[in-house]
Amino acid sequence: MLKTLYILIFLSCCITVTAQNSAIESLNTKIENQSSDTLFLIIDQYLFNLDSINAPVKEKIEVLKLRTHISDSLNSRFQSLVGYQQLSEYGAYMTSDEYFNVLKKNGNSQASLGNTDQAMEVYFTAVTLADSIGNDTLLANIYRTIGIKYKNARNPDLALKYLGESLDLSTILSDSTGILNCYMTMGNAYKQQEMYDSALFFYNKSLAISKIINYPRGAAGNYNNMGSAYLAQEKFQPALEHFFLALEINKAEANDQWVSYNYNNIGNAYHKLNKYDQALLYLNKSIEIKTRLGDDENKFSTLEQIAEIYAKKGNYPLAYSNLLEHITIKNSFQDGQRLQMADELEARFQNEKKETEISALKAEQSLQDVLIETQTKDLEHQEELRSKEKNLIYALGFIMLSLLVTIIVFWRNNRQKRQYNEQLETKNSEINQANSEIEKARVNLERKNKEVTDSITYAKRIQAAILPSEKTIASHLNEAFVLYLPKDIVAGDFYWTERIGNTLLFAVADCTGHGVPGAMVSVICHNALNSCIKQLGLTDPGEILDETTTLVLKQFEKSEQEVRDGMDIALCSFNTVTRELKFSGANTPLWVVRDSEIIKYRATRQPVGSHTNRVKFDSQVIPIQKGDSLYLSSDGYSDQFGGEKGKKFLNKRFKELLIKVSQKPFKEQAAILQKNFSDWKSQYEQVDDVCVMGARVD
Repeated sequence: MLKTLYILIFLSCCITVTAQNSAIESLNTKIENQSSDTLFLIIDQYLFNLDSINAPVKEKIEVLKLRTHISDSLNSRFQSLVGYQQLSEYGAYMTSDEYFNVLKKNGNSQASLGNTDQAMEVYFTAVTLADSIGNDTLLANIYRTIGIKYKNARNPDLALKYLGESLDLSTILSDSTGILNCYMTMGNAYKQQEMYDSALFFYNKSLAISKIINYPRGAAGNYNNMGSAYLAQEKFQPALEHFFLALEINKAEANDQWVSYNYNNIGNAYHKLNKYDQALLYLNKSIEIKTRLGDDENKFSTLEQIAEIYAKKGNYPLAYSNLLEHITIKNSFQDGQRLQMADELEARFQNEKKETEISALKAEQSLQDVLIETQTKDLEHQEELRSKEKNLIYALGFIMLSLLVTIIVFWRNNRQKRQYNEQLETKNSEINQANSEIEKARVNLERKNKEVTDSITYAKRIQAAILPSEKTIASHLNEAFVLYLPKDIVAGDFYWTERIGNTLLFAVADCTGHGVPGAMVSVICHNALNSCIKQLGLTDPGEILDETTTLVLKQFEKSEQEVRDGMDIALCSFNTVTRELKFSGANTPLWVVRDSEIIKYRATRQPVGSHTNRVKFDSQVIPIQKGDSLYLSSDGYSDQFGGEKGKKFLNKRFKELLIKVSQKPFKEQAAILQKNFSDWKSQYEQVDDVCVMGARVD
C-alpha cells in the first residue's frame, strides 16, 4: 500500500510541475496521500463539477490525462478503460497523433478485459483516422496491433489478414522492426493452427532481420518460438537447441523475466523426454526468478509441473508440497482476477458507506463505553454497601447490557434495511427511466437509419444517371464491356466515354474512398472531365488530366478545411480517322493483350488531386494491331481478399485472367470476370468498388 501511495504522490508531483493552471494544481493537492479507492472518486467528482460550470475543454482533458496516468500506474484495467473512453470523446481537440494514441490505448484496455469486439471497434476508428491523414506509419502500427489482438483471441485467420496489411505498409516504409514483428506474430498465428512448417518459415524470416539489424530481443523471441514449434511436434533435440540459444541471449541482455520463461520451456522439454532430474533443475531455476520478480501469474503452472515430476519419481511429500503451493497461488490469483472488476465497480459506493458505518460504530462504541463505565461504578458502589448482593448485581448488569446491545443492533439493522430498500426503489426507478429512453432512442435510430438508406438509394439513381448507358457504350465502342460492382449502394469508381468529332474518349476512374464519400468525389471528378471536353474541347489525355486536376483542386479550395481527395484514372483517346490511340493515367495502367501476351503501359505516379511535387501527365501513343484487346481497371478487383487462404487476388492473377478471357466475345468476358470475382471472394467481404472496362478499337 505504501508503494502505491508513493507512486501516486510521484505522479501527482510530476504532473503538477507541468500543469498550466491553478485548478489542476488544486486537484493534485486533493489526491495526494489518498487511497486508490478514494482518489478516483475525487477525480470523478472534480470532472462532474467542471461539466456543471461548463469549464474549458482543455482543463477537462488535463484532468482526464491525470486520471489515465494514475490508473495505468496502478495497473487498474477497469479504471484505465473508463479514463481512455472519456478522453477519446475529446478527439476533436487533440492532434491526430495524440488522438490516435488515445484510441489505441482505449482499444488495449478493452482487449485486456476480454472485450474483443469492443476493442476492434475502437481500433478500426484509429485505422480510419490514420488513413484519413495519410500516415502509413500509424496505419502499419494499428494493423499490427489488430493482428496481435486477433491472435491473442485465437482467431488466426483474421490475425494473418491484418498482419499482412501491416507487413505491406512496413515494407514500403522500410521499417525493419515492424517487418520482423509482423513475421514473428504471423508465425505464432500459424502455430495456433498447428501449421508448424509455415510457423517456422516466418520465424526464420523474422530471425534473419533481427540478426541484420542487431536486435537481440527479436532474435531471442524467435529462437524461443521456434523451440516451442519443434516441441509441439515432439522434435526434442532441435527444440532444446533453440531454447538454449534464446536463454544465452536473454542472459546477456539481463532480461530475467524471459530467462525464467526459457528455463520453464527447457524444463518442459526434459519432462517430456522423461529426464526428470534435468527437468527439475531448470524448472526450479524458473521458480527462483519468478519468486524474486513476484510473477505469481506464471509461477503456479510451473509448480504444478514440478509436483507432477516428483509424483512420477515417487517423492510424494515434495509432490504434495509443490501441488499445495500451486493450488494456493492459483486460487489467490484467480480469486483476485474475479474480484478485481467487482471491487472497482463497488469502490465508489462502498467508500461513503464505510465512512457512515465507521461514524456509527464510533458513536455506538462511545455509548457502550459510557454505559459500561456507569454500570461499573454502580456495581462498585453497591459492592461497598452490600457485599452480599454482589452476584445478583452482576447478573442484573449483564442482562441490562445484553438487552441494550440487542436493542441497538436491532435498531441499526432495521435502519440499514430501510435505507437499502429506499436505494433499491430509487435504482429501479432510474433503470425504468433509462430503459424508456433507450427504447425511444432505438425507435429514433431506426427512423434515421431508414431515412439515410432511402437517401443513399436515391443517390444511387442520380449516380447511375451520369454513367454511360449500354446503348451509349455500344455506339462509341463496337466491341466493349463494363464490369461495375460497387462495394456499397453508391460507389467511388465510375466509367466514362465521350465522342468529340473524330476522337473517341473512354476511361475508368477510382475516386478516394467508397460509399457516399467516394460517390461525392466521383461526381466532382466526372463533372471536371466533362468540362474539359465540352467546354475546353480538349482531346489529348494528358492535357485533359492536367486540366481536370486544376478544376478539382479549385473545387476543393472552396472548403474551409484541407481536402486531399481526388482520383486515380486510366484515360484513352482514339482517332477514328488516323487510327491513333493515346493513353494517359494517374496511378492506373492500361493493359493490352496481344497474341496471348499482355503489355502494361504505366501511368504517371500521382493522382488527379492534391499531390506534392506534381508533374504534368504524360500522353503515350500506343501502337495498335488488329485483334488487340484493351483493358482499364480500378484496383478493387486485384485487391480483393479471397481464395483458400484469404489472400489478395493481386495483379499477377489479374493479368493471367485477362489473357485467358481476351479471345472470348466481350459479353462473355464480363460474365467470366464477374463469376471469377464472386468465386474468389467467396465468404469474404468485398473490400472496394470494382470497375473493369474491356474494348477493341481495330
